[in-house]
Amino acid sequence: MPGLNQPIDAFPRMAKMAEDAGFDSVWDYEFYRNPLVIHGMTAQATSTIPLGTGLVTTAGRSPFVMANAAADVDEASGGRLILGISTGAAAFTDLMNGADSNRPAARTREYVTLLRKIWDWTAGDGVTDGETFGGQFYKFTAPEINPFGRRPLARKRIPIYTAALRQTMARLGGEISDGVIGFMLPTRYLREVYLPSVAEGAHKAGRDLADVDVDVASETVCSVSNDRAEAYRRARLQVGIYISHPVCAPLAEYMGLAKDREVCLEAMAARGPMALAEAVSDELVDAFSITGTPDECRRKLEEYSDCLPHVLLHPPYMPVLTQEESEDAYGNIISTFGR
Repeated sequence: MPGLNQPIDAFPRMAKMAEDAGFDSVWDYEFYRNPLVIHGMTAQATSTIPLGTGLVTTAGRSPFVMANAAADVDEASGGRLILGISTGAAAFTDLMNGADSNRPAARTREYVTLLRKIWDWTAGDGVTDGETFGGQFYKFTAPEINPFGRRPLARKRIPIYTAALRQTMARLGGEISDGVIGFMLPTRYLREVYLPSVAEGAHKAGRDLADVDVDVASETVCSVSNDRAEAYRRARLQVGIYISHPVCAPLAEYMGLAKDREVCLEAMAARGPMALAEAVSDELVDAFSITGTPDECRRKLEEYSDCLPHVLLHPPYMPVLTQEESEDAYGNIISTFGR
C-alpha cells in the first residue's frame, strides 16, 4: 500500500480492495507511519488476507516491545500477521533513530532469536524463570517472579521475514527466518545471486528452499497504466529515488547500469527529485520494475515465475507523486492482477 502520501484512513479500504480482488497478501512499510499500527487498522477491515510489514524496523524497538506489538496485531487479525523486520537502511537507522547500524547480520540473528524466545516465554513453553537470552546487542531475561501472568497469543509463532539485498543477509534469512524480503531485485540477480545465497543458508540449517521452508519475497516496483508514458513517468520517479540510495549501488553495478545510476544522482543533486522523471533511463526502469500497460505488466510478471515465489507489487508512492496519482497506481495494480 502507498504509505507516504495517503491519509491514514485510506489503508483499511485499500487492504479490503486487495482481499476482495483475491491477492495472496497485503503489505505496508515503515518510514513516518508505524506499519504495526496500520495493520491494527487493516485487521478490522479484512478477514482472510495475510497482513505483511515490509518492513518494520528494529531501530528503537527492543525485542520485547516488538514481540508484543506483533502479537497484538496477530491477535487482532486472527493470526494473519507476517512480521517483516529490518535493522533499517542508512540514514533512517543512524541519523533519524540515533541507533547503531553496524553488523546487521549479527544484530538480526540475535533479534530473531529473542523474538521467538519471548513468544515461547509468553506461551509458557520451554523458558525457565530467570533465564537470560542474547546480550551482545539485545537482552531478554525471563522474570523469576511474574505477578502479571501471561498474555493471549493468536499463535505461538508469528512468521518472521528478514530483510536482505545482498548475499550475507540472504544466507542469514535462509538459515533462520521464515522468509526473506528484498526490494527491486532484478530477475537475473535473483537467479544468479540471491536464490543461491538463500538456498545456501537454508541448507546450512537443514532446511529446503524447494519445499518452502523459507519464503522468498521482494518489493517489486510496479507501475501500471493504460497510458504507457504515464506508467513510465511514475516508475522513473520511484525507481530513481530508490536506485540513488547507496544500498542499491551494488545492484546497479551488477546489472551494468552504474553509469545510469550516476545520472540519477547528478540530476537529484542539481534539480531535486522531480528531475528523475527525465533522468532515469528506460533501462533502469525495465531492470528494476514491472512497468507498462496492463498487458505488458502481466507479461513482465511472468518473467518472475521461476525466481520469485512472492512478488510484492509496489506502487509508485514517493511524495513527488500526488496522493491521487499513488492511489490510482494502487488501483491499477488491483484491477490488472486481481483474480
